[in-house]
Amino acid sequence: MLIRPEEMKHLLKSLPVITVACESMKRGLETLVEDADEDIYSACMNGPVVGGGLPGLGAISNKTARIAMEFRYASRENVKQLQRDVTTLCNVIEGLNSGIKTLTRMQRTILGFRYQEGAETPWKDVAVELKKAEVFISVSHAKRIFNYSIARLISAAQISVETYQEVMGIMKGRGE
Repeated sequence: MLIRPEEMKHLLKSLPVITVACESMKRGLETLVEDADEDIYSACMNGPVVGGGLPGLGAISNKTARIAMEFRYASRENVKQLQRDVTTLCNVIEGLNSGIKTLTRMQRTILGFRYQEGAETPWKDVAVELKKAEVFISVSHAKRIFNYSIARLISAAQISVETYQEVMGIMKGRGE
C-alpha cells in the first residue's frame, strides 16, 4: 500500500533533513568499514607470541580474543544495518526526486514555495511568493494544484507505508 497524502507531505517537509542524514550516514559507513580492519582483529585474537613462535591456528582461548570476536560480529552487524538504512534513505530520496521531475513547472513552483527550507509556509505567504514570481493565481487554486501535485507524487514515487515507517524509524534514531 502506498503512502497517504499526509505522509507524502511529511516526507517533502523532511526531505532536506533526510538528504543530510543520508550523506552523514554514508560517511559514517565509510568510517565504520575502514575501522573494521582485519589486522586489528587478528592482533587481538592471536595474542602475544610466546617463546619466539606463533600461536597455533584457530587457537582463540583468551578473553581478549573472545572480545575481539564479539566486537567483529557486532561491527559486521552495525555495517549491515547501516547499509540497509542508507539504501532505504537513498531509495526514498531518489523516489521523491524522480516524482518531482514528473510534475509541471507550476506544480514544482508551488511545492517549492510551500516547503521552503523544510518548513511549511502558510498559504498566504505562498501566494505572495507566487506573485513575486509573476504567477497570478488565487490561494484556493494554488491549494488545488498542490493537492493534485501530492497525488501525482504519491503515484510517481511509489513509496510504501512500510518504507515510510522505516524512514521515520531511521530518522528517530531507532528507538532513542
